[in-house]
Amino acid sequence: MEDLFAYDSTTVNVASTVNFVDDTIVHYLEAYNTSTINVSGGGAFVEFLDAYDSSTVNIYGGWIESIEAQGSSPVNLNIHGGTVDQLLASKNTDINVYGGSVGSIEAYGGSVITFHGTGFNHDYGAIPAPDLSAGLTGILGNGDVIDIGFTLDSSVSINLIEQAVVPVPGAVLLGILGLSIAGVKLRKHA
Repeated sequence: MEDLFAYDSTTVNVASTVNFVDDTIVHYLEAYNTSTINVSGGGAFVEFLDAYDSSTVNIYGGWIESIEAQGSSPVNLNIHGGTVDQLLASKNTDINVYGGSVGSIEAYGGSVITFHGTGFNHDYGAIPAPDLSAGLTGILGNGDVIDIGFTLDSSVSINLIEQAVVPVPGAVLLGILGLSIAGVKLRKHA
């Protein structure tokens, strides 16, 4: 396993972008300044991911054991898929969860966490942090079921945004194929 660090240049205004795809295994990954980390693919594995400053982390797949985000400006963390076992947002972190699986979230210091989906066990809109002590359940925008526990301080903002569940394209095709086969079988028996 490798340790990787993504930095911006301090002398040239150019951001670093690092993409991790299938069969990438990283022990320790750090993102600084305005760098961007993209993790995708089922075989990508990152043991520890730390994001600082104004960096952005996009997770589309893979497995991340632990994420720690803390910034002087907001760190942007977007979870679209994959698995995150533990997430710690210690200050100034904007977290958007559209899909995937998150085991637990611990957040402090003015972080903002937004869940996009439907069927939550709380009303849509802003929720006071103490009201989530029992956790959050629902269906995320990509159809993944969420059942998550929190440790939050009173400075954390939680938002629930209603988003229609968008089925996986393969599921739609399988449904159409199943209906067409059923139609053919019914016509043969008629």
